[in-house]
Amino acid sequence: MQDLSDLLSETGKLTLDKVGDDGNIGLAPGGHHVPGKTTFCSTCYLLEGYITTLESLMASETELPAQYAQSTTAQLGLRSEFEERANVQKCPGCQSILKALVHYLDHGDDDGSKRSQIPTGMDYEIKLVVKASQRDMAWAKPLSITVLGLSGLNLQPTMRYPPREEIGRVCDPAKIDYSVIEKWLACCEESHDICSAIPLSATLGPMTPVKYIDLERSCLVAFSEGPRYVALSYVWGRVPTLMTMRHNLEELSQPGAFIGTADQIPKTIRDAMSLTLALGIRYLWVDALCIVQDDFEIKHDHLRGMPSIYSLACFTIAVISGDNANSGIPGVGREPKPRSVPLAITLPTKTVGIVSQLHHKRLKFLTRMGFSDRPIWSRRAWTMQEQMFSKRILLIDDLAAWLCPFTQFREEVERAAETHEWARTNSPDQRYDLILPRSINLRRLGKLVVEYNQRDLSFEEDVSDAFMGISSLHTPIFGPLHFGLPEAFFDLAMCWQPSPTLRPRKVTDTSRRVPSWSWMGWHGEVDLSLWDVFQDHILETFGDINRIPFLGFDMHIKPLVTYHKTCLTCSCQFPISNSYHHSRRLVESNTDTDTNPKPPEGWTRLPSPSTWPNTLPKSYYTRGSETEKILYRYPLIHPPPHLHTCQPSLFDTTLSFRAQRLIFTISILKTCKVEKDWTGEHSVVEADIVNEAGVRVGSVKIVDPVLGTVITGCEFVGISRGWCPARKEGGGKWGRTWVGGREHPFGVDVDFDFDGDGDGDGDGEGFGEGRRYEFVNVLWVERREGVAYRRGLGRVRREAWDGGVEAVEEGEREVDVLLG
Repeated sequence: MQDLSDLLSETGKLTLDKVGDDGNIGLAPGGHHVPGKTTFCSTCYLLEGYITTLESLMASETELPAQYAQSTTAQLGLRSEFEERANVQKCPGCQSILKALVHYLDHGDDDGSKRSQIPTGMDYEIKLVVKASQRDMAWAKPLSITVLGLSGLNLQPTMRYPPREEIGRVCDPAKIDYSVIEKWLACCEESHDICSAIPLSATLGPMTPVKYIDLERSCLVAFSEGPRYVALSYVWGRVPTLMTMRHNLEELSQPGAFIGTADQIPKTIRDAMSLTLALGIRYLWVDALCIVQDDFEIKHDHLRGMPSIYSLACFTIAVISGDNANSGIPGVGREPKPRSVPLAITLPTKTVGIVSQLHHKRLKFLTRMGFSDRPIWSRRAWTMQEQMFSKRILLIDDLAAWLCPFTQFREEVERAAETHEWARTNSPDQRYDLILPRSINLRRLGKLVVEYNQRDLSFEEDVSDAFMGISSLHTPIFGPLHFGLPEAFFDLAMCWQPSPTLRPRKVTDTSRRVPSWSWMGWHGEVDLSLWDVFQDHILETFGDINRIPFLGFDMHIKPLVTYHKTCLTCSCQFPISNSYHHSRRLVESNTDTDTNPKPPEGWTRLPSPSTWPNTLPKSYYTRGSETEKILYRYPLIHPPPHLHTCQPSLFDTTLSFRAQRLIFTISILKTCKVEKDWTGEHSVVEADIVNEAGVRVGSVKIVDPVLGTVITGCEFVGISRGWCPARKEGGGKWGRTWVGGREHPFGVDVDFDFDGDGDGDGDGEGFGEGRRYEFVNVLWVERREGVAYRRGLGRVRREAWDGGVEAVEEGEREVDVLLG
């Protein structure tokens, strides 16, 4: 270990009398303290000189001395020595270093167990650690001040050097520097072409004029074409707030209206008004004030138009930590809420920021962090669509950050990306987007559903309203979504399954219901793996004809029922299209490329390459509007819409259909397959479905059942049928050797030693010719007051199902089902 002066001398032959304009500021001859003057000690001068010298070498890309191939450590002195200089000499540098170390030892982001073991009052060595060789590593910081072998204080760069070319920015705990935000906005608007482009169709906007807050006139105004405006995304919570209603709309449209009602406007909204105006933008859109809350038709129209409202905004202010509308925006407004910002150390001619891992990782919550670690804004259902649709987001917690399709900025770090030159010469590096839909892929839609359904709602009956904007965004791609399920793939979409944390939603307004048959009727993580497994219309997701396409999961599904939805206005029933079956049949019935009908508008049919195996189609399809090309097995043909003129077009939460029904017993044996959540408190069990003879005929997934129990008299209705190979080539079980090493989704059924041929060898011959597992997808339902409610999804061997149906009197084999 070296002394700091020795290390400095070796680095650049720089001596103390050459540091700064006057190496003796505040010192009398002999280095003694001059009363009344700010005095930095020689250690702080040495430390600054070393930082400056090392960063200058790295910035000039000069080869560093050989000792920097390894981690290098220099002594700065004992804690007691720092306290002496801080308290007696009043050295600002030593004071700031001690303050930062105390904060780190009490509240550090890492080394928690080690920090807690340090005895109170212990005197320890304070060291400078140099890891210049790691400057090319992601997130590495070459310089840090450490104690007792801990990670310590990682110092932000004060000079630009490769590869990240970024420097630390010291933040004011009292207020946000608006000039930084102005710089971000100007850079994005002037240099990021993809951010200025409007990605969403204008047809997704509201049909009625949108209202905005005119911040100069302090009232509501309406425009058919939006002005330059900012949108606000925040958590309402359950606090009183001024809302625009039919009775006060005219009053709030008068100049000065919001001055007279300022005490009724929550602090978050008032702060957003102040920030928007300070940034030179006149108009602000806030849901509580810009949507007439008790005008049902207009509210429905604007909820459907959320993609347009947020995407057309200049940017969206997202207040990510406030748990209600009165929380305010930290660092903004006349009486700004104080902020927790990364600390800094003060040196003679520069201030050096300290890296906060907590702040540094804060953008990960948008897409990558578990829900328990997220701030409240990204755990709320309403804010998900706002995150998706906004082309630019100003995220404000204790620190501000900027997200756009091109890149991201952070208040505590000045990135090279903030310059126009960088934007013109580099590719986008955005990592935190929720992926917008671009192709007809149920897996992509499923990821958004899984994310959304884990988010919270103050009123759980709002689950459909808060998803309405996301639904309208998917309509041009999938066709209409009915309570979150794409109608074109409806029988596949009905095959969602529970995770251990899923539970029924608790509705507070009994006049509003949620459907048990849709994932919307439940809160928590939902298992949509069967959406991906059952879809068979995609050949190749990379659009590369030179690759042999994925041969699929070899699942074949066909519907057994026709679902009908009921209009709440006219009470008429309309069939749900399930149109992918019609599209598939149309192609399958015309295997000759020359005689195939002309593809629908927007689709192109192309001959398959000769390199493809014979098991693949002789032609494939592409969809012209997709930026990421996918090769499709068949095009999706949407049927013409029904002649339905009711506006708004709202449907009941029930489904009507006619289906085959059987009564079985559910046996929850202790040997059943159990999947637990990460806490071990909840589980999903694949229980056995047993017929009257006591024979196992299938399985059903149940959340948190009691092992070792039996449920009798369970009603099951068949909704679709299918088949898949029951055994691998050679007759072996699938186990974990299914597609890509995955476990077969029907493993408990296909790997079950079903011995239908009676020879006792459990070889699976009971599955029939070709060793196919043929099954019926069934819903376990429970009836209350004539309405059936979903309790679970299962499968029954088709032979057992057909046999059970035949044993029932002919007039009772099918029943009318009203599924609520």
